[in-house]
Amino acid sequence: MSDANATSSGGGGSAVDPNEAQCKCDRNIAVQIMCGMGMAACVLVILNAVLSLMTLAGGVPGFILDVYLCILALAAFLAEMRIFRAIRGLIFNIIKFVYFLTSCNGRGAFYFFIGSVSFRTDNGLSYVTCAVTCAVGVLLVGLNCYFKFPVYVDPQVAKMQAEARLKWERDEANRKLTAAGANASATATAAAGTATAAAQNFPQAQIAEGHPTTPKGEYNYQPPNM
Repeated sequence: MSDANATSSGGGGSAVDPNEAQCKCDRNIAVQIMCGMGMAACVLVILNAVLSLMTLAGGVPGFILDVYLCILALAAFLAEMRIFRAIRGLIFNIIKFVYFLTSCNGRGAFYFFIGSVSFRTDNGLSYVTCAVTCAVGVLLVGLNCYFKFPVYVDPQVAKMQAEARLKWERDEANRKLTAAGANASATATAAAGTATAAAQNFPQAQIAEGHPTTPKGEYNYQPPNM
């Protein structure tokens, strides 16, 4: 018992909450499982679309829809591959136009969308594709709300955000300098106006004190006799 207590409290380190460690472990496992299920759903959508393209069952509208489904499913598959850090920068250059797929909720809604679009009555595989893909979408959103899956930040996005913040800080500093200069200019103008008004009112102030004036009422300055 004493050895156990020494092991748990000695070493100068902080004790790890077993519940928190178990939660992190469960979250990592859930992330890996959902990543695999998402890839499988994308493969099903692509397979279903390719089989439909080979048979041309839907005519020209079905052909266009199958091409779009292949492209969209491939984009979602690449978004799932972002779990691997080594290829994350390369994938960013491809999916930056559909960047909402990098979020779990965005991918979940997207899976539900492409799963429902893949449903057809003339193909048995479409039933499985629709059910599996829609279920993966709903499960991904639900597990993300419960576990709070990690968000992978792309280096390019972090760089753009840092540049945008730096530009905002520079613009904010320039705005404050401009506002301070405008306030100083307004203060100087007000002071000049006050001085001008005082100079214009000086003769009237002298007249009010009884100094001699001309018949026109102008101030008549008479220098003192030397």
